[in-house]
Amino acid sequence: MIDAGTGNHLWSERYDREFQDIFAVQDDVTRSIVGALTVGLEDEALERAKLKRPESLQAYEHWLRGKRSIWIAGSTNLESRAHFERAIAMDPGYSAAYSGLAITYLLESVEFPLPAEFRSLCDKAFESAQRALSLDGADYEAHVAIAWPYLYRKEYDQAKKHLGRAIKLNPNNADTLANATLIFAFLGEPEEGIKCGESALQLNPRPPTGI
Repeated sequence: MIDAGTGNHLWSERYDREFQDIFAVQDDVTRSIVGALTVGLEDEALERAKLKRPESLQAYEHWLRGKRSIWIAGSTNLESRAHFERAIAMDPGYSAAYSGLAITYLLESVEFPLPAEFRSLCDKAFESAQRALSLDGADYEAHVAIAWPYLYRKEYDQAKKHLGRAIKLNPNNADTLANATLIFAFLGEPEEGIKCGESALQLNPRPPTGI
């Protein structure tokens, strides 16, 4: 089964049956397919149901302003953080704002701070991403954001797990794939990183300067 919108391969199975009663075989295969797909479709519906829109339009506006310059280091990064913090103040249950906040901490942590500052910023990123995931487990940016602190903590299995989840949730997001390029490189899987990097450039040939 292929997703017509994205071209992604959703599900496949092979059935070996004796070819004695073609109609009985058809019924058997049909029941198997329906049973398998029902679980997958229900899981997908549950994931989509978790997506939470902001309660406040002003919170959404601040998120948009922060999002516009996300993944860009320097003073612009701090401006984004301020917008995400305002969005959270207006709507404490806004998961996407926590994801954005986590990313701003990550960007600041790679600007060569002292070791103690680096750890503090990574911890803040981790906590913000955790909060986002507690509000919306299908927030792909939160999965990307939490993968980095796990990587820095040398919890490589967790980093790879969350990175994989982010890609599965949104396989056509250039920022996610760009991050995957670096994370896979750090994980010692450069071939996977190259694939993600090539896909990211196809999706966005002119990305902003960021991680």
